[in-house]
Amino acid sequence: MISPKILSTSMSYEAYLAHLESIVAQSHHISIHLVEDSTHAIRMNLIKMERLDKAARIMANTRFFMNGFKKDLIWLVLTHPRSEDAAQALPILNKMASLCPSIQLKIALPEAIEQDQKLAKISQLGFPKLIIAQAGESKILGTWGPRVVELEALIKEREEDLSKIEAGEMLELAARQWGTRIQRWYAKDKTYSIQKELLEILKAL
Repeated sequence: MISPKILSTSMSYEAYLAHLESIVAQSHHISIHLVEDSTHAIRMNLIKMERLDKAARIMANTRFFMNGFKKDLIWLVLTHPRSEDAAQALPILNKMASLCPSIQLKIALPEAIEQDQKLAKISQLGFPKLIIAQAGESKILGTWGPRVVELEALIKEREEDLSKIEAGEMLELAARQWGTRIQRWYAKDKTYSIQKELLEILKAL
């Protein structure tokens, strides 16, 4: 079960965006070196999320299913502001949840997650992690994340490839090339894979 304390401290998608904006705004009062280290990833994630909020499209079968879904659920997303995968997933999770009045989307940050042993263990697998729970009882019915199956395989291939290269310029070049490849995958996929995987989970509930 999800503890009431976690649910009470979690935030809406809109509040999460505001939280990221606040972090970026505060960075203007910090030295440029600290800003680059601590908030550059957050700033980039915010840009990605704002872009996906406008550009991501819900598939027709996703819209049809979500409009007719009646079970009262909580979608609790465990995440970190610097998680790139979360920036790619959260906008479409919000769009899907918005189509169904019986689904509440909530977002929990590391500070809250660390206070719950079960959630802390789940989050060790990476961010984001979606926990699907029954509303009211908060009984956990299923999970998703941190990535879709196809991308998870690509990430594994990247790790195996980079592990064969010694530290230095060649490793940095290979890492950048892999970063570009993964971003191209996201651009080509258009969030369709995550929609398909979530529909399969919901249909099985």
